[in-house]
Amino acid sequence: MRILSFIGLGLGGIAIFLALYLHFEIAPLAEYAEELDVKVKSADYLGSPEEKGDLLLFQLYVGQRTFFGQLSLLLGGMAFLVSIFPAIKRNKFAIIGASLGLISFFIGAAYGTHMFS
Repeated sequence: MRILSFIGLGLGGIAIFLALYLHFEIAPLAEYAEELDVKVKSADYLGSPEEKGDLLLFQLYVGQRTFFGQLSLLLGGMAFLVSIFPAIKRNKFAIIGASLGLISFFIGAAYGTHMFS
């Protein structure tokens, strides 16, 4: 049980780090790229190198947001599942790992899926 609790805590730590990086770094940049994509552009903007750069920026940041969201969703779910059985036995490390996994699971679900869009 002790080994499972440490594995779950490690997975939960990695998952919460990815989820917080996604929430504070990648998601604001993706929202900014989406704002640039929605703005009304002039006729000389279409086909210009700026349009290609903005489209590349949009695809990069939105793709990163989805990838990191799915990764934290997966790792958070794994951390929760690995930690839940030792947490029932009242192991403190497993309780911390399960709670970190659950938090990162919901952050990943918010950004990695189209559940809230």
